[in-house]
Amino acid sequence: MDLLKKIEELKHRIDKFEQLAEDLNENILSKQKKIDYLKKQIHENVNKIDEIIKDYNANT
Repeated sequence: MDLLKKIEELKHRIDKFEQLAEDLNENILSKQKKIDYLKKQIHENVNKIDEIIKDYNANT
């Protein structure tokens, strides 16, 4: 009986570990999406700044 109890406890720990791994993976994917979004925003803002500088230099 003690062995069966230990096997059940081990199964429970494995399930818990798998859930933690899945949660971490989802967290990583979420962070990567945010990083990609911020990179896109930075790129767009750099292009806007370049356009403003170009227009300013054309007017001087």
